Amino acid sequence: MRPASDEVHSTIGYLVPTSRINRRFWAPGREYNTGIFASYEVTIRNARLGGPFTLDEHGFCLGSHHANVTDWEHAYGPDTSYAAQVCAVATRLTGADTAVPMGGMIRDSGRTSPTVQPPAAEAHVDFTQRSALRIAETVYRRAHPAGPGYDRFIAFSLWRALSPPPQDMPLALCDGSTVRDDEGTHNTKVDVDEIAGGTSPI
Repeated sequence: MRPASDEVHSTIGYLVPTSRINRRFWAPGREYNTGIFASYEVTIRNARLGGPFTLDEHGFCLGSHHANVTDWEHAYGPDTSYAAQVCAVATRLTGADTAVPMGGMIRDSGRTSPTVQPPAAEAHVDFTQRSALRIAETVYRRAHPAGPGYDRFIAFSLWRALSPPPQDMPLALCDGSTVRDDEGTHNTKVDVDEIAGGTSPI
């Protein structure tokens, strides 16, 4: 096995400023963006060789967890044993009093199925402040209908690679301290049963 590189040069798709109709349609096994994206050359540095990175300062961190899971395609429901393990990891990393799973997904550049999504190759954030507030209240009340509520919350993703390196579509993260609160453009996610014919998956 060859040693890990300090950095790689690649391209990432960014929404162009003139894009006006920005929707991401999501269906089992397929996704389609109506926004206009352009590829920009970027340098991606190996986080495992840098750091340390913290959630408070950078918006992400590196962690380790061993899971005895073999059937990954069916491990991501919010009621699975793996979801409970993810909640335990989240509370350990953040010190949260409680964690509520939303479920997850597998992304694979080589295949798709109703339980496997294509890569999300564009620079993006999963939540706006407004959607995060709404979703947090919804998932909390679903899990704890008689609960006392909460003073603050954090919404984040826990990613793990399921194939040996080097991956052809590795996860790239932006240092949160380099992004202003007022940056970004809304790209509304629309969940549908299937993508209409004549479109190409992402």
